[in-house]
Amino acid sequence: RRLPKTVLMLRASADLARTVDAALVERGFEVHSLETPQQMAEWLEHSLPAAAVIDARYLHALGRQIGALKAQSLAEVQDAVVVVVSSRRDLGRKLLALRNGARAYFEEPFDTLELLSQLGAVVT
Repeated sequence: RRLPKTVLMLRASADLARTVDAALVERGFEVHSLETPQQMAEWLEHSLPAAAVIDARYLHALGRQIGALKAQSLAEVQDAVVVVVSSRRDLGRKLLALRNGARAYFEEPFDTLELLSQLGAVVT
C-alpha cells in the first residue's frame, strides 16, 4: 500500500538527520523512524513510503530493501525517493548509495533545505 505523505528514516544515530524529521513534520509528512534494516524490511512488507532517508552505515545490509523501494514501479506505483546521509566523508559509501539507486547522497554537515528539495521533487 502506497503512503504518499510518509517518509521512512533509517539511521544508526539518533542525531543524524534529526532536523530533517522536524522539517518534514512541519511540511505535513508522517515520519517513521526505524533503527535497524530488519525493521525496515518488515515495514516494507506492508507499505511503500513516498521517500526514505537512510544512514549510510546501513548500506551494505540494505540491497534487498532498496530494491523493494524501487520494485513497486512494476505495479504502476511511483518509486520511493531514496536519499542517503552519512556522518563522514566516504567515497565508497557514496558510490554504493548511487549504484543502489539513491537520488542523492549527503555528508554531514549537510544543507537540510537541499535534502528536503531532493525529497520534495517527488514527495510534494
